[in-house]
Amino acid sequence: MGKKKGYRGHYCKVCASILPNEEFSGKGHARHICKECWKLSKDEQTENIALNRIYDLYGYSNLSKNNKRMLESYLKDDSQRIREAAEEMLKSFQNDFQCEEQMELEDDDYQLGEWEEAESEEMQDEDFPF
Repeated sequence: MGKKKGYRGHYCKVCASILPNEEFSGKGHARHICKECWKLSKDEQTENIALNRIYDLYGYSNLSKNNKRMLESYLKDDSQRIREAAEEMLKSFQNDFQCEEQMELEDDDYQLGEWEEAESEEMQDEDFPF
């Protein structure tokens, strides 16, 4: 027996919401598209799906190579909304990468020698009861 879902109903990948089974038609169940979203044009459906995939990356702390490739392919998309969202997402992850690199450089520049010498002198001056 398979693992139970943590929710009732189905997930619509166009509007990114969990809806009851009655909100899906026969073909919508298999394709995970609700009746309301089924009425949208194919271009609007694909645009909404792409935007959902882009905005889902905000939950990630690191950007994998596949996700980076996906975002770069969305930069060449016909829709301006998709291009802008992908560009915004790449910029946000690049800022994170730059901050991490800067922190690593600062850690490398920090010299432990002076701090260790001062602490060892203090410890020698103190008398320990044991």
